[in-house]
Amino acid sequence: MRTSYYIALWILTSYFAIKIGFYLFFVDSYDFLFITTFICAIVWLLKLVMSNCMEYERVCQTNSIQEDIYSGNINSFKKRLSRETKMEAINATLFCLTTFWVFLLSWQFDIVILLGWFIVFTFRAIARYVTLFKANHFLFEANNHSLKANFTPEQCAKVVEILYNLNYAEYQEKRLEVGTYENMFPLRPRYYRAYQIFSLSIAAFVSASGFLLLCIFTPFILIYAVGGFLLVALFLASLFVFVGAKDIISIFQSIKTNKFSTNSVDH
Repeated sequence: MRTSYYIALWILTSYFAIKIGFYLFFVDSYDFLFITTFICAIVWLLKLVMSNCMEYERVCQTNSIQEDIYSGNINSFKKRLSRETKMEAINATLFCLTTFWVFLLSWQFDIVILLGWFIVFTFRAIARYVTLFKANHFLFEANNHSLKANFTPEQCAKVVEILYNLNYAEYQEKRLEVGTYENMFPLRPRYYRAYQIFSLSIAAFVSASGFLLLCIFTPFILIYAVGGFLLVALFLASLFVFVGAKDIISIFQSIKTNKFSTNSVDH
């Protein structure tokens, strides 16, 4: 599930938790515990309802990557790898900075559970970047310490194995059997388009929320001294904007890939 889903749920749940707490005194020192429990329940429900759509999207993305190798479109493969590496480097950096300042504030406020969330997502972002770094390092070593050289299909297949744990030989064999790229796609779930629109709306909401926070807190940082809370707000806002934008790009790429699927809708 995309990171923007978790952030959107956190924003919305926090807002309603404050509303409930204001009237019922329900959310006080247990606010983040309540929010975490509620988010976990919603995430479980979303995964249950949208599992077919998520799996279909994953297959579309992996097919697109492996088709670049099969068709010899190595330039597209290189651009994709370079783009993902840069975006994940920024993503990991923002998560590290935000988590660091949340950690400092956790000694003053009751946000230990929130800190736990950020630690989990930070390690996930770092792990993803490390994997991309390993893939780039493999290509760097295999091409005489250069990433500008033309990669061979065998090298790209190795990168696919490192990044996505995919067996390109299996894709190649199946691709030869079915004949056309379109036939590599499974049946499209009935509500897949609605799922894409919903995901796009969530990502846009997260990005817009981050931009709004930047507009609110940046003047305070410029006028007054930079405090710990303001820095956390600044990093959070920047993280929201970037994560939302990153997911929007990913969704549009998925839409572009899915246009090749001509298989009937799965009822």
